[in-house]
Amino acid sequence: MLQRSPFGKHNNTQTPEVIIIMVLTKRNTRLSCLLISIIFPGLVFSQSRVGDWKSYTSTLDVRQSIELDGKIISATSGGILIFDRLTESFEVLTNIEGLIETDLSTIAIDGNGYLWLGSSSPRGVVQIYDLDKKSSVKYFDLELSQITAITTTDSTGFVAYSQNLDWGILEFIYQDGEFIFRQIFNPSEERLDYIYDLVVRGDSLYVATDKGLFVGDYRQFILNYPQNWDYLDEFLDAPVTRLNNLGSQLVFVANGRIWSYTDSLQLRNSSAVGSSHIKDVTILNDGTIYALTKTKLVEYNDQGSFQNQWFTNRKSNRLLILGDGDLLLSSGKGIEFWDRSDKIFISYIPNTLVTNLYTALTVLQDGRLVAAGEKGVSILSEEGWYNLVPSRTDSSFHYFTNSDYDKFVADTVHYKTSRVWSVVERIDGTIFFSFQGVSSDTNEFGDPIGGGIISFHPDSPAEYVVYDTTQNQLNPFNDIGYLNIRHLYIDDSQNLWISNFGAQNLDKKITVYTELGDWFHMPQTGIGGPSIHLSAPTDILVTRRGKILVGGSNDNGLFVLTIDKDTDGDGIKDVFDPDIDNDGILNESDPDDDDDGIPDEVDSMMVTWQYLSQSNNELAANTIWALIESEQDIIWILTSKGLQRLTFNSQFTQVTPYFFTYFSGVPFGEGSHLRLDIRGNLWASSVTNGVYILLANSTPWPDWDGFRHANSHLLSDDVTDIAIDNARGIAYIATSKGINALKIPFAKPKKSYSNVITFPSPFRIPSEFPMVIDGLVDNSTLKIMTLSGKVLRELSGTFISMNSYQAFWDGKTNNGEYVGTGIYLVGIYSENGQSMVTKIVVIRE
Repeated sequence: MLQRSPFGKHNNTQTPEVIIIMVLTKRNTRLSCLLISIIFPGLVFSQSRVGDWKSYTSTLDVRQSIELDGKIISATSGGILIFDRLTESFEVLTNIEGLIETDLSTIAIDGNGYLWLGSSSPRGVVQIYDLDKKSSVKYFDLELSQITAITTTDSTGFVAYSQNLDWGILEFIYQDGEFIFRQIFNPSEERLDYIYDLVVRGDSLYVATDKGLFVGDYRQFILNYPQNWDYLDEFLDAPVTRLNNLGSQLVFVANGRIWSYTDSLQLRNSSAVGSSHIKDVTILNDGTIYALTKTKLVEYNDQGSFQNQWFTNRKSNRLLILGDGDLLLSSGKGIEFWDRSDKIFISYIPNTLVTNLYTALTVLQDGRLVAAGEKGVSILSEEGWYNLVPSRTDSSFHYFTNSDYDKFVADTVHYKTSRVWSVVERIDGTIFFSFQGVSSDTNEFGDPIGGGIISFHPDSPAEYVVYDTTQNQLNPFNDIGYLNIRHLYIDDSQNLWISNFGAQNLDKKITVYTELGDWFHMPQTGIGGPSIHLSAPTDILVTRRGKILVGGSNDNGLFVLTIDKDTDGDGIKDVFDPDIDNDGILNESDPDDDDDGIPDEVDSMMVTWQYLSQSNNELAANTIWALIESEQDIIWILTSKGLQRLTFNSQFTQVTPYFFTYFSGVPFGEGSHLRLDIRGNLWASSVTNGVYILLANSTPWPDWDGFRHANSHLLSDDVTDIAIDNARGIAYIATSKGINALKIPFAKPKKSYSNVITFPSPFRIPSEFPMVIDGLVDNSTLKIMTLSGKVLRELSGTFISMNSYQAFWDGKTNNGEYVGTGIYLVGIYSENGQSMVTKIVVIRE
């Protein structure tokens, strides 16, 4: 295995927002690498304003593509992917560029040159999009479940949709300069299970369904009624899965065979593809037929006889004839061109994430973002995305340099995967992440596959370690080794605290893995009455005063764990001491450490517990999802009924709950999290309802509605985790549709003006957006001056963001008039006497 060190460390210098992608080009009938630089959102918010959003989505899964002006325009799992064939470069459009939904399933183009986009489950939206202006023309949110196909003419658009379990077709008509929704078509008297495709030929609309091929004259008949539709008798109740309108003929796939229809029906392939399911089909001008399965491209001659087949590089979705006669495959990992003359695939894969769904985030000490989920771990650096993908067969590692980030970069790791619940970093840079539910297993080669907790260093992932039920590491749920690990916490001594939700043994629900590699379990002896025990631990918090708080779901309540006992006075707490009485006999061989004749398991209480509950008016609810401690030694708990504030006495023997529960109307469920930024503001995530922020002064930001998909650029309301980059003032938000990054007005206080920058430069006025002066010390005052020192404008208060690291100038004087074109001075002054002067250029247009 080759070790790797792919990532450059972050520093305070500006870096261009550039990521490299890799494309393959044909040269002497062989594939070679061509390095292409493209503009793409980078890791650092270079020259960004407070309130700016970015979206990081996976565009690996290309669902459907069209060709337009020498470019390939694709609907992907992460938005629109544009590939310029001339420059061999990619561009990605997300909700930041006006897409209503980014998880796209289908794409078409109308007579006005606008794109029609349909989105996937669970929210099917139809959007008309202006690609030239990169802006939305119109969208239709009719509370649909998904959109599966779109076809258009100059004056009509037809959209196949599902709404829960009902399927139908939407008709849109062009009226008064815009498309409007008119009616719903229903082609079948029987309930349809799926509509696969739509095609318009002349005045007829063809519909491919699981019940056959339907055709309706949309100009002559009212197609709201099934009796006004015709169907091909030969395919009644047979699945028709793909339609293509190829000029003089309609080509389609039915029952896994290829058919064409002009004036009569004709079977076009004399031999089936085998057990492979045909995903798409096309016929060239010379009559050659190409069928696409998930893994193969199959060629038939004009008589339908099998000619050849080639295995594709990845799972394929759709097939497209290009203007030059070559074929394009939209696949689960980028796009592939089929060169007919050389019989080779040419692959183009952008640098991107392996998936859109990550359930745990953290920002490393050096500023890199780590996102972990069931499909792997992705790390974002200034070079691009690196992916660590789980494999059931083996591990494969490569040595990557910065120049390798021109492509989809990934290694594979041999472990059993499931939903990731937590990811943390130890001070030495080691990353740990935990899984909700995995069992020990073996692959087809008989090799064991483990899971539970995985650790690795991001600069040497080949040295990963899998922690499971072996060597008394983690206690299983049952005899087959099933593990259900939840939250992880690193304390000041670099001990890893583990919430073993599924442990069969109650005394091993809470486990500690020390920095030295030892494992210890927290016994529940003396926890309370016989009916009180910690059975469903979720989050763990080690407080500044050394108390351990453990929240429980399933009405389990809140537990306070004390581990102060040190029997032999050697400075090692009994629960971590392998020889409690220091008699030279290890505990496991010394059943009565104090020689009082009473076995340790009855006599010794290495830890003590305190139980808090709703019934004692201590908690708002007994189901607790997350815990965190603020600077004022206040404990915050996120319960099923909202965010609650608790104050403990010095020994944690008494608790005073705050009378008010914040965000009590928000449905916080399993998987909700609490995060604290460096300014003491609380961030709460809801798995169904977005993000909510409570400032240190107990007021909401931006308001009580928080950030939702409907009121911000949040990709989805299904938020799975939050991570804060305190150094740069960035909040990363993981959703079910990708990761958002929000430039926030909360960051680590600046100590000097050494990193002040102004942008845009030059500043052109009038402007919709103000000039930004970034990198300020708290409570700075700014003066805009002429070169001679005349003060034109003073900035303070509302012109400076909440923690004062950014100030904003609209180009106007104190009298409200725009300044003229020229060079100006910005004088910056702090409360403690620091100051600096920088120049800016203004162009008045």
